[in-house]
Amino acid sequence: MYPPGSTITTLPQLDLLIDWLYQNPDAPGYIPTLSFEMKHLYTLWARGQELEHLGQFQSAIEIYKRALQIAPDFINARFSWARSLQALRKYPEALSQLQVITTFYSSHDSNIYLQMASIQRELGDSAAEIFSYEKALSIEPDNIYAWLNLGLARRLVKDLDASSRAFGEAIRCLDNLIRDGQPHQYDPEEDKVCFEAARTEFARSAFDEAELLFKRVMDVRGQSLELWGDPQHNPTVFYTMLFLVRIYLRLGKWSLAMEQLEACMAFAPSDPNVGLLTGNARNHGTDPLPVTWIWDEM
Repeated sequence: MYPPGSTITTLPQLDLLIDWLYQNPDAPGYIPTLSFEMKHLYTLWARGQELEHLGQFQSAIEIYKRALQIAPDFINARFSWARSLQALRKYPEALSQLQVITTFYSSHDSNIYLQMASIQRELGDSAAEIFSYEKALSIEPDNIYAWLNLGLARRLVKDLDASSRAFGEAIRCLDNLIRDGQPHQYDPEEDKVCFEAARTEFARSAFDEAELLFKRVMDVRGQSLELWGDPQHNPTVFYTMLFLVRIYLRLGKWSLAMEQLEACMAFAPSDPNVGLLTGNARNHGTDPLPVTWIWDEM
């Protein structure tokens, strides 16, 4: 919160104000006075934001360019320009704008590196994506989003031990948020973090750890087998149950496997995986699917 009498007269002060507004969009309190030049720059940036929200990304870019012609080191305008370029799928151009920020300015904002990582993922540059997450975490060690996405990136390059460590840190951050009274319904949700961590533990054959994490997903979601939220980014109880079945088959706990499968058979009787797992559970067989098959295309 800015104290009464504050005046913004320099560009670094304006960037800090915008960062503060991003982090505290509903915070009450005194907004400082802007000098004439800073008010003009802020007005241009705010107009660009409005156009972005309307999906008019090219028009937003033209506004950000005007601001940068006046003040080339206006970091938030350059960051917003990069974000609009990314929305237009102009990934190399977007990345180049972010690289200008990280090359010429001392950035203490982890969001810049997270944005770079999301572009590098689109470009298929896994090594650069991982490096960007690590840079973000060097700035903000408790950023749950960075740990979660680092875990995913590490798993995609088959570094399961490093993926496990990253997900462990994500769960640590998650538990701290819950302990501090944060609600569960933020992004990423509790079930998302635990589901992804459990998939890595399953792929590592750490079945006891995976079972605990999958059970935590069930505790959050309940017993409904229907999709909840965005099926492209959130797990389903159905898949969680199938993972538990596979764990129980591998551990020789066939009755527990059948308990999970009864609900799955009622929900998706024609699913080939359900039929395959059910046959093995009835015959006291093991998990017929490779341990590395973790439905990573979800």
